[in-house]
Amino acid sequence: MSQNRFLDAVHLVARLLSTTTDIQEAMRGILEAAMQAVGATGGSILRHEPRSKELRFRYVIGPKAMLLMGFSLRDDQGIVGTVFQTNRGQIDNNPDANPAHDDEIDELLKQETRNLVTVPIAYPGGVVVGVMQLVNKPSDFTDEDLTTLDVIASIAAMSIERADLAEQGRRTAVVDYLGDMAHDIRDKVTPISSGIELLDVVLQEHFEKLRSQPNSDEYLGAIQSIAEVMEPIKTGSHDLIRYVSFLSDMLNDQMPTPQLGEHLLSAVADYQLDRIQARMVDQYEVKLVREHEPGVKATFDRFMIGRALRNLVENAFHETPEGGTVKVHTYGQGDRAVFEVADTGRGITEHVLKSLLRGEPMSTRMGRVGLGVAIVKKVVDAHRGEFEGESTMGKGTTFRIRLPMR
Repeated sequence: MSQNRFLDAVHLVARLLSTTTDIQEAMRGILEAAMQAVGATGGSILRHEPRSKELRFRYVIGPKAMLLMGFSLRDDQGIVGTVFQTNRGQIDNNPDANPAHDDEIDELLKQETRNLVTVPIAYPGGVVVGVMQLVNKPSDFTDEDLTTLDVIASIAAMSIERADLAEQGRRTAVVDYLGDMAHDIRDKVTPISSGIELLDVVLQEHFEKLRSQPNSDEYLGAIQSIAEVMEPIKTGSHDLIRYVSFLSDMLNDQMPTPQLGEHLLSAVADYQLDRIQARMVDQYEVKLVREHEPGVKATFDRFMIGRALRNLVENAFHETPEGGTVKVHTYGQGDRAVFEVADTGRGITEHVLKSLLRGEPMSTRMGRVGLGVAIVKKVVDAHRGEFEGESTMGKGTTFRIRLPMR
């Protein structure tokens, strides 16, 4: 019977990997197959993050999965740390008796871990890239369970390696493509921008001459209308070039130097909100509220801060249920200019919030990387500002970008 269960699990995982190229779907399917194979009621896959030397919960199945998503442990902490460091699986049918057992997860979930089995996820060459852990089987875990999970974890490792290599290839291709695109766009847009700027100078000259002439109101109105039409074209073409270059820099883990200028917070916020309001409000059926303190100015890169604000607003829409509200508030506070984005969404856990505010890629959605808020942190740091936030589960989240006014 146990051999049939083992073969069923392997066949299920193999069939899953042959029918999907989505790593998120594959990992969740592998975790479900592993739980079914050994009879566990909960399970998780933790990926190793070499930079921070942490193991982070990336895929979780269980009654309180959302509380664990994004949670991290040091890569030498607890039983998962021991398994990661030794590259050897282990069974703990009485975890409380194991000195390596860490109660932090039980305290977070407010539940007891009765038993658990943990196996490393390692590439064929022996490099450990994560850990799979299953918990709370009605009976004790057995050596057969450990053997079954070792095989499933090996298959998971091959899937992760394939996905990582594909992602590296895609990233390289995208960076090259964006570089070529930026060059092509610059070649095409620069003559337009130059022409608009020249026309702007000519119009201003005529404007000054006509202003002193009698009965010139009609001509002055026409010139002003042309200038108003040209301004968004000029701004849009400039932003298009910067956006492509900005994406390329972010993918290369580089931060461009801010192009500083004095700007009204309300104008920068409204420029971004006007471009996303119709799409986001219709798609999510969420109300967008704007509140601006008049006349608040600060010195910053209009494009970079605008993109950071847009990332926060779009994330807020994603996290807010139908009928909820996203509010964007700009104001001055002492020597700081503040962009604030608040939502009435589901909220995020304390450990995820702390990671986001540190600029670590993070998402509360299963398997997602969550680069949007990480980019916000980099942009704010480049301006020597502060990135703040608070959240209450079930009530919503607020993020603030605080910038020096000068």
